[in-house]
Amino acid sequence: TSTLVNAVADLQIGLTASVPQSELGQTVTFTATSTNGGPSDAQNVVLSITLSPDFRYGSHTASAGAVCTTPQIGNSGVISCTWAGATAPGVVRTLAVDAASFSPGTSSIQAATSSDTTDPVPTSNNVASVSVLVGNPVEPIPTLSQWGLVLLSLLVGLIGVALLRRD
Repeated sequence: TSTLVNAVADLQIGLTASVPQSELGQTVTFTATSTNGGPSDAQNVVLSITLSPDFRYGSHTASAGAVCTTPQIGNSGVISCTWAGATAPGVVRTLAVDAASFSPGTSSIQAATSSDTTDPVPTSNNVASVSVLVGNPVEPIPTLSQWGLVLLSLLVGLIGVALLRRD
């Protein structure tokens, strides 16, 4: 007798941004993770991050064994990494992309994961997105320390006394 075994691997994705909002030109790191929830090995796992047209690719880092394709530095597009062979259940593959935006507004970044192995939940947990609000730098309002306030109060008081004596 022979038994046919259907391999299935439930890949699950996570996507985060290093900051929820950034200044124009500030580097933001987008980190995507692909976890094999099993029960079988996932063959040839692919993990990709798609930058919106507002964000420009700077660099990337991927977990060991990845072969990646990227847009040219300074362009938007898709950063895609493949881990050839088997990814065992419980193993996490990671892709981190550094990018910056020079356009104000909210931008949505997308990530996706897949493999050659059948995924029992192929759509709901294989894609993710994260939004980042990009704007102009905010100038901090100068403040005085406690001693600065005391000295300022004394100065104002002395000026007031001087004005009263003059009259």
